[in-house]
Amino acid sequence: MNTNLELYAPKYIFDEINNHKDFILNRTNFSDLEFEEFMGVLTARLKIIQESDFDSFKENARLICPDEDDILYFALAMALKCPIWSNDKLLKQQDKIKIYFTEEITKFLE
Repeated sequence: MNTNLELYAPKYIFDEINNHKDFILNRTNFSDLEFEEFMGVLTARLKIIQESDFDSFKENARLICPDEDDILYFALAMALKCPIWSNDKLLKQQDKIKIYFTEEITKFLE
């Protein structure tokens, strides 16, 4: 995790990660211990923003976000005036919030 990036997320991110734990374990071959260590790194690395701090952006985010599950991320991006890092191709189907895939972030950091 490159320390040159400032990473922000809603608190909801931890619920979402835990809801997809089995998928993550299968894709990464992490053990349960490695997953917990990963969660510790994320907890230390991410700047968690309370939903109340960007609540006023949720309605506008709902109008432009192509995936209902990602409305909070769009609202936070709108509040912070920043892009979103995601490999979800569906999110690039709108042009209001810049979406960067991992490979784009990697090239940018090189």
